[in-house]
Parts: sequence; C-alpha cells; structure tokens
Amino acid sequence: MRDLAGEIDATQAGTVLISSEHFSKHFDRPEALRLATDFSRYEPRIVITLRSLHGRFLSAYNTHVTAGGWLTIEEYARSVLIPVTRYMSMRETLLIWQEAFGAERIHVIDYDAQIDVTPAILRHCGFDESLAGTGRHRNRVSLLPGNIEALRRANVAIKRTVARGDSLAGWAALSLLSILCRQPLAMLSSMSRRRTWALSAPAIKALDEIAASDRQFVAETYGLALVGDAQARERILVSETPPA
Repeated sequence: MRDLAGEIDATQAGTVLISSEHFSKHFDRPEALRLATDFSRYEPRIVITLRSLHGRFLSAYNTHVTAGGWLTIEEYARSVLIPVTRYMSMRETLLIWQEAFGAERIHVIDYDAQIDVTPAILRHCGFDESLAGTGRHRNRVSLLPGNIEALRRANVAIKRTVARGDSLAGWAALSLLSILCRQPLAMLSSMSRRRTWALSAPAIKALDEIAASDRQFVAETYGLALVGDAQARERILVSETPPA
C-alpha cells in the first residue's frame, strides 16, 4: 500500500482509477475495512459493476474448470449456492462495501445493460469515454457445456495421475501436461454441441431466489432496475435425472 500511495501522490492526474475483480471476489469484511482505512486520506468513490447471478454463475463454473477444477456443475452449485457464498450474493458484497466506505460513496452499474461496460465505468469516474486503449473491447466467451465436460473429465484423470506420482519431478511434469492440454482438449472435443446446462431443481431454485433477492435489494437501495441475463437463465434446465 505504501508503494501504491507513493504512485498516487506522485501522479499529476486529477483522478486515479484502480480496478480489480479481486476487490469483490476475494475481499470479505476485514479486507474491505482495511482498504477503507488505507484510502482514508483520499476521497474514494467505489464503482461496482453488477452482473446477473445466472450469467455470473455459469462464467464462474467455466473459470473453475478451465483453471483445472474437476467438480461437476451440480457439485459446484452445491458448494457456492447451498448455503450461498458471499461471492454469489450482490447484497452481501454491497453491504460490506457500504459499511467500509459509506453508502454515499457507492455507485453501481448494470453489467448486462450494455455491450461494453467500460465507458460506463469511465463515466462514473469522471474520465473521457474515449480514453486511449479502451475502445478495443473483446468478450471472453465461455466454452460450450460439452467442451467444459470433456475438459473437466480430463482434469479428473490428470488429478488422479498426479496423485499417484511418487516424485516431485513427475508431479511437475504432469502439472505442466495439465496446463498444456486443458484448452486443446476442450476445443477439440467431439462431444455434443448442446448449449444448455442441467441442474437439480433445488439448485435452480436457489439461483432464482438469490437473483430475485439481489434485484430487489439493488432496486430499493440504488433505484436501479437490473436488466438481468435472460439468455443465461434459459440455458439452465432442470436435470432429468437426480444428481449423484
């Protein structure tokens, strides 16, 4: 923090933008309160981009598997939704930041209301929307369900092989193999090209209830009616067979 404060004080800019998804993803109440203390010498404004739960859930699961995870989507849902983790609740995250910085300093933006949320963030921070380098917007598209499932199974196989390794060199080699194989295995998958996910009724119920609670809280607290991600919701279907 000392180095960062030094950079802020040395700059001639009237406004400094510090952006990271780690602030909302990894910062719980103690970290947010500490951050507020660290920035108490300034007059910070907090801009939080809100993404609909259904889209965020599918994106988070995609990241879980592409990063080497092996949970099925049902197992992943159980781990983050029942009971709900703070990361999956807009309300809980917003309450933490309100307590840390004060409700009057919190500004929210609907991620799903625009193709590119960057101009809206710049606008709230007092920057020119045409700031150099921000016009090259590129969506990071999630892999299809069949590809993700092929990759997850590869992760399971690699994990089991690594677990049987009896040397550090062998473990390192297999880990490298995992990193190199994940994306090609997914992209070259010959599995079904289906675009829908199957979840148990309790998991879908939990998703829908959390999303409804978030929408109500944001509307009542900030006067913002979230657009939501209807396409993401339509891709989540009730599983025809009970999850294992």
